[in-house]
Amino acid sequence: KNTGYFPATNAALQELMDSGWFQESPNHLTAFLQILSGRRDSTSAQGSMLGPFVQARDYFREALERVSRGEDPERALGDTADAVNRLLGEYLEFME
Repeated sequence: KNTGYFPATNAALQELMDSGWFQESPNHLTAFLQILSGRRDSTSAQGSMLGPFVQARDYFREALERVSRGEDPERALGDTADAVNRLLGEYLEFME
């Protein structure tokens, strides 16, 4: 109830309804119903596409560690930008 997440199962939803939580917290019910009734017919409504986000984040973290060890920030981040751009290029080719 206090996480801000929506119920992920019918059982969780039923428990919230049976306990009267939605009556006590009508704004949560409104938000939940809006999510359920939202449009799904466009790519922007289908959620985010993370692509190579995790690997790109790891590259950036490695660059920050290199900088903290004394490497030139422009070089470390430039190398990271090159690596991330390669990842994105591979991802876009895969998606075509």
